[in-house]
Amino acid sequence: MKRMIDLRTGHPNGKHHPLLSSACEKLARAGGNELNYNPPIDERFNNWLAAFIQTRSSAAEEESHKIDTSRFIATNGVSHGLDLAMRTLVGRRRVVCTESPTYFLAFSIFADHDSEIVT
Repeated sequence: MKRMIDLRTGHPNGKHHPLLSSACEKLARAGGNELNYNPPIDERFNNWLAAFIQTRSSAAEEESHKIDTSRFIATNGVSHGLDLAMRTLVGRRRVVCTESPTYFLAFSIFADHDSEIVT
């Protein structure tokens, strides 16, 4: 019997990681682009985005605040971005403040990281 991983929320439950690892290995051997929404972001887009942000920045005149496009990261949507931020910047069992109403999956993503949610 084949097991299915629910990817609708963009961040599967941790108990599926061994199965997910196996699926990722198979995708990598096949080229790795099968689940991408779009082709990889190129330098032209990064430069355009940096210019767009720079023109709207209060520190736009300061060279020290020049945007470094090598630090950009593209995510596969809001859920992926929130989960990535929680994993890399916030960590587990922390207090997370958010406005209410908020992104409809935000609370479940925060809960997946055992966070205390304050609205």
